[in-house]
Formats: sequence, C-alpha cells, structure tokens
Amino acid sequence: MAGIGIVGAGISGLTLALRLQQLGVEATLYSEQDAASLRSGRLPNTVSRMGSTLARERELGSAHYRDPGCLMGSAELSIKGDPPLEFLARIAEPFHAVDFRLLLPAYLDDFTGRGGEVVVTGEPADAARVDRWSRRHELMVVTAGRRSGAELFPRDPARSPFDRPQRVLTAGLYGGLDLGPMFSYNVSPGCGEILRMPMMTRGGVVSGVLVEAVPGGPLEPLSRMPAAEVAGGLAGLLAEHAPRLAERWREASNCWARTTCCRARSRRSFARRWPSCPAGGSRWPSETPGSPTTR
Repeated sequence: MAGIGIVGAGISGLTLALRLQQLGVEATLYSEQDAASLRSGRLPNTVSRMGSTLARERELGSAHYRDPGCLMGSAELSIKGDPPLEFLARIAEPFHAVDFRLLLPAYLDDFTGRGGEVVVTGEPADAARVDRWSRRHELMVVTAGRRSGAELFPRDPARSPFDRPQRVLTAGLYGGLDLGPMFSYNVSPGCGEILRMPMMTRGGVVSGVLVEAVPGGPLEPLSRMPAAEVAGGLAGLLAEHAPRLAERWREASNCWARTTCCRARSRRSFARRWPSCPAGGSRWPSETPGSPTTR
C-alpha cells in the first residue's frame, strides 16, 4: 500500500498534502480538476484566512498573493437599528482574502512541483470510487464536502434542527471601489447579513461582497438577478440594509462598481454522522446493509 490518499483539492486537502509531503510522508491527492481548470472555473467562495492559517502557509513554504491591499488589519461591525449598534476593532494579526481560483492552483503547483502525485478524477468522488482508491493506501482522508462527503457521512437528523437552507448566498467581485484593507460586517435583523472584504483576484485587489439572505426576505431577490444587474440591485439594498457600508461606497466612488464575477447558491447547516467500520467488515461502511452510511 502507498501512503495516504486524500480526496479533495480544496484548502483542507491541499494543505494536508503539503504538510505530509513536508514531513516525508507519501501522499496521493485525488482532485476533481487540474490546476488549469481550477483557474478558469466559477468563483467558488469569498473566504478570508486568519493569522494562524497564514502562519501555517508560511511554514509550508506556500505563502502566495500577500498584497498589503488584501491584508485586513481592522474590522467594522454594524447592526441596523435606531440607533444602529456599531464598533471598529483593530486586529493584531491581519487576515487575508484571495480568490481561490488563484490560491488553490498555486497550492496544487507547489505540491506537484515538489514531487507530489495528483490523480485528476474529472468528476466528483462517490463512495464507490473512494472505496476503490482506498485499496492503494494505508489511510484515506476525505476532505471533499460534496458528493463523497454526503454519501460517506450522512446528515444526522438528531443534531440537525434545520431541514432547509437558512441562507441564500450571493457572492460578487466588484471593481472600481477602493475602501482600503478593512473587513465590513453588516447585520440587518430578520433579513440577513452583508459582508465586504478586499480580495486579490486576477485583476488585482477588488471588493468582494457576500450577501447572506434569509429565505423569503428582501435580500433574497438579488440571488435571482442576471449577473449584469446585480451591482445595481446591490446598490439599492445597501442603502436600506447596510447604510454604513453604502455610505463608505458613495464616498469611495461617484458611481457604483462594475461586477466582475458573481455567484448565487443556498447554504444548509447540519451535522453529519461519523461512520464506524464494522469489525472484520469492509473498509467503507457504505457497503454494509444497515450501516450508518447506507442511504
């Protein structure tokens, strides 16, 4: 058997692969896409990484895109009300935001450039594929949160009070606005949240905005707008639901930003069951009738 197999080339799988490689442990990464496909794909998320994560990246020798313009040293919180509740916090260790279409391929290139093995699967991993791959390895680690995660680690209804999405997300990258290296978190009670951060992208540092809408509320229609109309729709919503952010945007530019990329999806929150391999049984419980992972 050949070392450790890692399913998923997100930030968890890639940093695990890089760390094992650094420690001299043989690791094989199973990725749905190669680096070129990751670079050319849709906006996957708007994620920031805190100081402890940045320190681990430096330790791995994989610190990328550390432009000062996307290193946030302060955070602003505003909760809509009369009067609003607001405060500004300074952050001892600045955190960082970069388009994962840049960061993940850079990690993947680091891993392969140092001799790591990557198996490009071309499709999401399901339980059967993970079982087949596991026969090559002493240990399989599943870091993918899509199909393989759902099949191998099903929802635990006893610990998951929600059976439907609690937020509908609309993420976009907006050029033409420079609000500085500050994170902005805006809460509109009963309607949702609007987050803004500076992000490094292929076009340089832009404003990444994430709208977390309560389903059926006034922020949700943004998720159904054509991409070309999202910036205009966001302008009106900010004035009503994030007035402090709207004010800062008006001060930064005489016109509203242009949308460079946009994505909408729903988000569900739930706990998953931890499967246990039956004594003397197969490697994956999903093969055993009646086991916790059989669906």
